[in-house]
Amino acid sequence: MRVRITKAIAVTATGLLAGAFGYGAVNLGPTFWKVPVDMRLSFHAELMKMNSPVMLTAMGAAALSSLALTLQTSGGRGGGAAGAPRV
Repeated sequence: MRVRITKAIAVTATGLLAGAFGYGAVNLGPTFWKVPVDMRLSFHAELMKMNSPVMLTAMGAAALSSLALTLQTSGGRGGGAAGAPRV
């Protein structure tokens, strides 16, 4: 039961993170080139003030829940190697 809850949190957190990055790339990115530079910079500064805590929380939740899922499903065997890159 604990693995199912951890898996749900991991999938939800990574999905929300991917959606946020996708929305920014598809909708916000192209609009920055259509507005004057001074307006773009002031909007971007305000956007980052609001986005920073949200995106940091989403990234942290995605990383921690994915690591927790790895540790739970590996039975503790791969604990040290859970964050190591594959060769």
